[in-house]
Amino acid sequence: GAAKNIGREIALMLAGDGASVVINGKTDKAAAEVVAGEVEAMGAKAIVHMADVADPDQATGLIDAAVTHFGRLDILVVNAGMRRQNSIVDIPLEEWREVMTMDLESPFVLAKAAIPQMLKNGHGRVVTLGGTSAHTGNIGRAHVGAAKMGLLSLTRSIAVEFGPQGITANMVAPGH
Repeated sequence: GAAKNIGREIALMLAGDGASVVINGKTDKAAAEVVAGEVEAMGAKAIVHMADVADPDQATGLIDAAVTHFGRLDILVVNAGMRRQNSIVDIPLEEWREVMTMDLESPFVLAKAAIPQMLKNGHGRVVTLGGTSAHTGNIGRAHVGAAKMGLLSLTRSIAVEFGPQGITANMVAPGH
């Protein structure tokens, strides 16, 4: 997600470094278009592509849109996340699955679609956004912490498997 908050700042930072960016959002197209305008005002290229990355077809379509529009994919920033708050004993199974889908499954699907494009280039960067609660635990967020710890393992696995082929993978874990 790049239409708001941390995702917006990441998109602007990458654009400031000369990257062309895809501004993805799930629901707020107007916010995504504002960010795309900010990127273009900096002299970089941007497109808006709305997709719910929890849907595997839409996630893959997002990667395809980037490659189709820009001709290649060099960087994948996975900034999709869902923040729910419930005690472990009160988390409905549906909510657990919803968080796992957004915070763990969608990064897998995005990486699975992006890495073959990066292999064609002979290099690439995968950056995932984790959270400190994966390491410390957090009252009311067992599902979020569990998903983010899984995301850490996925990120490390990408780094180990594809590092020798020029693809790095790192997690940033913003906290308070």
